[in-house]
Amino acid sequence: MLASDGDGILFIEVPNIETKDASPHNIYFKAHIHYFSASTLTSAASNYFEKIDEDIGSNLRIIFKRKDVVEDNLTFPT
Repeated sequence: MLASDGDGILFIEVPNIETKDASPHNIYFKAHIHYFSASTLTSAASNYFEKIDEDIGSNLRIIFKRKDVVEDNLTFPT
């Protein structure tokens, strides 16, 4: 987790559903309720956060910054 000085930084790490090197037995692991790609995770956070950095591998590691103004609409993946 990243430290923040009140500027609204959020770090999220989740399994990457689009990884090419994952074992088929680990892709749809029963303990996970939702699966994300970089674009779907960014979309899910888009009302409140903007992406400032990402590391895409077996796990997604994305750093978001809090938006000054909450938006009414999600930004959908293209």
